[in-house]
Amino acid sequence: NPMNDSKKPEDPKSKAPDNIVKMDDLLRRREEIDSELESKFSRRMAIFFTDIVGSTPFYEAHGDIAGRLLIQKHNDLVFPLMKEFGGEVIKTTGDGMLAAFDSCAAAVKAAVRMQEVVKAYNGEKNDKDQVHIRIGMNYGRSLVDVNDIYGDVVNTCARITACANGEQIVMSETVYKEVKRDEGIYVRFLASEKLKGKSQPVKIYHVLWCD
Repeated sequence: NPMNDSKKPEDPKSKAPDNIVKMDDLLRRREEIDSELESKFSRRMAIFFTDIVGSTPFYEAHGDIAGRLLIQKHNDLVFPLMKEFGGEVIKTTGDGMLAAFDSCAAAVKAAVRMQEVVKAYNGEKNDKDQVHIRIGMNYGRSLVDVNDIYGDVVNTCARITACANGEQIVMSETVYKEVKRDEGIYVRFLASEKLKGKSQPVKIYHVLWCD
């Protein structure tokens, strides 16, 4: 009987298309990967940028070799101080460095010591041979790779550093909240800045490190 040979219509829910199954599987794997990245590579830290003030016009006025010597002076002055305060140089940035600290207080104290060392060095040099740096700090959770640090905390720190003048040490509000009760660290509100990539103005504070 032809009626007996006919097949019942297949329930559309009984078999999902291959692309749906694969998508579900990938989404589950994405959750697992995100969780693993968070647990293994993400941690809270103080991010720390130094930047040599006036390096670009210095290169133009004095040439590449003199410019490279300026950067070397910066490195020789500030790199040795990192270990003393428990910091780690992550990488150089052309005319400065990116570093990380587990403690905001240690980062601030390292920054003050760096400015003191640079100031003492400049006191014995003519204008051409002096080094002037600005330092910016931020605090939060970042992704830590073998040779680099990633995330919004790092990007914001770079923007904050660019707001500083020579000899200044500036920080985000997250750093300020961590150190405001620390004896020996003196911080004042500086400004609210509209930073590139940020929807709201960012409060910036600066360290009073010299008279």
